[in-house]
Amino acid sequence: MTEEEKISVLIVDDSPISREVLQTIIETSPDFEIVGLATNGEEAIDAVDELRPDIVTMDLNMPIMNGYEAIENIMAYNPTPILVVTTAEFEKDTNIAFEALAVGALDIINRPQIPDDMDEDIGEDAQEFLNKLRMLSKVGVITHVRGKLSRKAKVGGYQRSVQKLVVIGSSTGGPKALKEIFDNLPPDFETPIVAVQHMSDGFIPGLVKWLDSSSPLSVQIAEDGAQIESGNVYIAPTGFHLTIKKSGILEMVDLPPVNGIKPCADFLFESAARVYGSKVLAVILSGMGDDGAQGSSAIKASGGKIIVQDKATSVIFSMPQNVINRGCADAVKPITEIADEIQKQLTYY
Repeated sequence: MTEEEKISVLIVDDSPISREVLQTIIETSPDFEIVGLATNGEEAIDAVDELRPDIVTMDLNMPIMNGYEAIENIMAYNPTPILVVTTAEFEKDTNIAFEALAVGALDIINRPQIPDDMDEDIGEDAQEFLNKLRMLSKVGVITHVRGKLSRKAKVGGYQRSVQKLVVIGSSTGGPKALKEIFDNLPPDFETPIVAVQHMSDGFIPGLVKWLDSSSPLSVQIAEDGAQIESGNVYIAPTGFHLTIKKSGILEMVDLPPVNGIKPCADFLFESAARVYGSKVLAVILSGMGDDGAQGSSAIKASGGKIIVQDKATSVIFSMPQNVINRGCADAVKPITEIADEIQKQLTYY
């Protein structure tokens, strides 16, 4: 890769140690060039305007101006791919991180660590970080001025017997897409939803809290042995595959990752097809790879329906594209129309 082809990176972090860690990891790959370092949000805004990097790594908790405010400004005036780099164990940062997705950041990742022996291997965390930078640097972003979110009164869950089920698979770009769907389903939406969202370890609790805060539905982390109930949304936890047993019981399965992914949407989809048959509606949202494609084929074979997010509104179109390529998609819709499409498709069941 020539100098002209290298991916230019701006690192934004107020901690000298954190900046050094990210810089050290990035410099292990010839694919990247670090074009600048910033220590707060104001410096980040100026650096993006001057340097026009291909991608920005953004810390959140910084002096003068925090990362969220910087992202909001950058995406409004100089749209640039931004990867939020934070630590999942701090609840305040995870809450801000998901709000950062709402104003245009593309993804969130745990701050990577440098292994003791960098000469042998940079480590899985560092490799995941570099892979995210490569992938997201190629994403076309647009001006993103956040509108006010309407806060709707949440209603209690329903106890009626479950006859139909919605299952969702999503990855990069998924959190924002999930929020768009859940916020725009009506308070009396009865069909339960079970979703798999690929995320770095530790971020699912923050995601669930963020989604639940503005949705009229009850969004919660799926628990082993829980009975699926109408009016609820269940999000798979990190570290287990999520399946559905007979009578609508959720089950966590501790099997190896599939193509490096755990939880895997295919596990969920295939089990849903076995239990609910033609009463399953699957939704495939933005994401890298082909997770959900095999499961969509199983749902299609059982008589169920498939909705996929369109290319124009997907951050990464691979997951929806693979479902389309298999001939499984019954509807291809922009994210703003998927909540309505879900309700429309369910009327046919």
